[in-house]
Amino acid sequence: MKTLVIYQLKQGWKITGLLTIVACVYQGIIISLVDPANMASIQSLFGVMGSFLDAFGISIESMTSPLAYTASTFFSSLVQILSMLFYLLLIYFQIARPIQDTSLAYTLSTPVSRKQWLSSHYIALTLELMVFYGLVFLSGCGMLSLKGAFAWERYALLVLLTGLLALMVSFLASLLVILFNGRMGLAIGIPLILLAMQMLCGIGGDSLQWLTYWTPFGWLDSVGIVNGTSAWTGWLLLVLATGGLWIGLSLWIFETQDLIL
Repeated sequence: MKTLVIYQLKQGWKITGLLTIVACVYQGIIISLVDPANMASIQSLFGVMGSFLDAFGISIESMTSPLAYTASTFFSSLVQILSMLFYLLLIYFQIARPIQDTSLAYTLSTPVSRKQWLSSHYIALTLELMVFYGLVFLSGCGMLSLKGAFAWERYALLVLLTGLLALMVSFLASLLVILFNGRMGLAIGIPLILLAMQMLCGIGGDSLQWLTYWTPFGWLDSVGIVNGTSAWTGWLLLVLATGGLWIGLSLWIFETQDLIL
């Protein structure tokens, strides 16, 4: 199992490194715009973008501190788009391509069970997302500390919950790849649809708020978490239970299905 996990990590280290650097640099640029002594200036700067911000779930009114501003901008749909690109690429190289290119011959020639092979993907994917969000957290702490004191523990909680959400959706995408024998169509489409539903909530206002109940991206209140006004315990338990369900289903399906010849 250890050898398989290392093999999976070697396949994804370039993707992990590149997109982690992109995320950290982008977050740094976002935070560098802030003047803690004059938050009204950043509200004015973003105010000219109007409805564009609504589509990404960015609230100008919530930009009352550097931490709340970071939660509203970087930890909106933007960070989910980056992490989605990240784990979809990993899923393609770690699951879809091996099944499509070598299929049954690959599985039968590997001296491990199907369960072990697929479990190595989930372990590697979890570790890679931990690296991604861990470095985002460290770089964010460095930048925010330059802007003055901030509640780093609430920032850590925000990063943790955002990372768990990304991990749960990545498990769903992995399940869809397994279910359809390595085909990436639904694995790409379903997460994008769920994210698009959240973005439509921002554009449509109150008339489309019902969509938030149908997408996990709508369950996470980034600004509320850093301000201490969001109840997130139930959400966390739901995400963990759902992620476990996706893993269990994918392992069961992969062990029982006929692979492509």
